[in-house]
Amino acid sequence: MEQVISAGAPPAGVVTNFVDPVNYSSNLVTCNVVLLVVSSLVVAARIISRTVLTDWRLGWDDHAMVLALIGTVIFSAFVIKTTHYGLGTHIWDVPLATYKSHYLWWIMASFAACPASYYFVKLSILFFYLRVFNLQAKLRYIIYALFTYCTIYYWVAFFSVIGLCNVKNKTWDITVSMNCFANGKLVSAIGGLDLVADVLILAFPVPLVIQLQISWTQRVYLLSVFLCGISASVVCAIRIAFVIQARGSTDATMAQYHVVILFCIEHYLALIAACMPTLGPFFNWLRPSYWKHSHRNALGFRSNTYDDAEAFQHTWPRPHTIMSLDDISKRGSIEDPDKAALKNMDLPYWLASQLCREQSARNLGNVTRLYNFEEREESPNLAGEEVGEDVLVLQRD
Repeated sequence: MEQVISAGAPPAGVVTNFVDPVNYSSNLVTCNVVLLVVSSLVVAARIISRTVLTDWRLGWDDHAMVLALIGTVIFSAFVIKTTHYGLGTHIWDVPLATYKSHYLWWIMASFAACPASYYFVKLSILFFYLRVFNLQAKLRYIIYALFTYCTIYYWVAFFSVIGLCNVKNKTWDITVSMNCFANGKLVSAIGGLDLVADVLILAFPVPLVIQLQISWTQRVYLLSVFLCGISASVVCAIRIAFVIQARGSTDATMAQYHVVILFCIEHYLALIAACMPTLGPFFNWLRPSYWKHSHRNALGFRSNTYDDAEAFQHTWPRPHTIMSLDDISKRGSIEDPDKAALKNMDLPYWLASQLCREQSARNLGNVTRLYNFEEREESPNLAGEEVGEDVLVLQRD
C-alpha cells in the first residue's frame, strides 16, 4: 500500500491523522450559507424598495449591488469547495497530493474572487452617493477619485493574487513552510488598502449630514445609517492583525481558515451595510401604519394615503413625475416651486425636506422631481383631477 505523505510536518508529539482529523470547515460552511441567505434577502428587499414600492427605477447603484451579490455567490462557492481539500484542517492532516493538486488552486480562487466581488460593493455605495446628494463639482470630483482608487486597487489585487499564486504554486516545494500567502505580505497589503478605501468612502457623507439643519438626534440616526459599514471595517482591521500575527506559521490550512472566515464576515457585513440606506420603503411597508393608511389602486398595488401628519412622517417619498416649472404653473400655483429640487427617494421625509432646503439655498433646483409631503396645503388646484393623482408636490413650511 502506497504511503500517504502529509503536506506539512506535525509538531512534536502530534501524530498525523488522515482518517478523522480535527476539522473546523463546518463552521466556515455554516457562516457562508447563513450570511449568504441573509445578504440575498437584504438585496432582494433593496430591489423591491426600488421597484414595487417606489417608481420601478433601478439605478447604477442597484445594478452594481446585484453584480456584487453574484460575485459573493461565486466567492462563497469557492470557499466551500476549498474546505473539501483541507481548509480548516491542520496541514499535517492533509495529504500532500490533495494540497498541491487541489487546495492551492481553490484557495487562490477564493482570495481572487473576494476583491473582485468587493469592488462592486464599493461601486454601489459611490453610485448611491451620486444619486442621493446633489453634489457640487468639487465633491463630485472626490467621488470620481474614489471610483478611480477602487478600480485600480481592487483589480490590481485581483490580478496580483492570480499572478503571484500561479507562479509560486507551480514552483511549490515541500521545504517551503507555506504557499503564496506564507509571509502574509500580499494579504496584509490587500487588507490595508481595503481599509483605506473603507475609511475614505464611509467618511464622505459625514460632513454633508452634519451641515444639515436638523436636530442632533436626527443627525446621529442618519450617521448611523450611513456608517453601518464601520462593522466591516472593524472586521477588516482584525483580519489584518491576525495575518500579521500568523506570519511564518507552518500550519497554512488552519491559519488561512481564520483569514478566510474573517474575509467572509467582512464581505457580507459590507454588502448588507451598503443596502441599509435604501431599505426605507421596505421597512415602512412592514409597519402596521402603512396598511392602516393605504388603499388599493387600479393596478392592484398599494399606494399610500395619509390622514395625519404623523403617519406621513414615517413614510419615505415616492417619485412619480418629473415636471418643469412651466408645467407646474399651468396646473396650479405652488409656493416657491423652484425650491422643490430633490433627487433623493430613499431617505426619510425629514431628511428629504432638509436636503431640498439646503439645495434651494444654493439655487440648485430648476427642474424638479416632485414629491407628495403632508406639508402641502389643501387646495383644489393641487389635488384631485386638475393636478392628478400621480403628481406629487413638495412644499416648504
